[in-house]
Amino acid sequence: MAALFEALPTAPNQNIIAPCPSSMAPAYELDFQDAKNTTPVTEVSIQCFGVMVTVHGYNEPILSDPTSPGKPSLLSSVSSLLSPWMPNAG
Repeated sequence: MAALFEALPTAPNQNIIAPCPSSMAPAYELDFQDAKNTTPVTEVSIQCFGVMVTVHGYNEPILSDPTSPGKPSLLSSVSSLLSPWMPNAG
């Protein structure tokens, strides 16, 4: 999963003027920890405008998802990786 985020380019626009509408609220909020029950080392928020990353409490540059035609989007890739740990809906 980390490789997915590390491969993303920095978003050209780092100035976010308006938040995402609630219908497009973060698709995923992911916390990465060193050990169970510890404070997250890295937090990743996949937003409508890009991917926000915080490492040890410091914001990193916003990343973009330049999905090419015919390639899976970042959201579908993350969904596929998380599906074994997600409860079934329905």
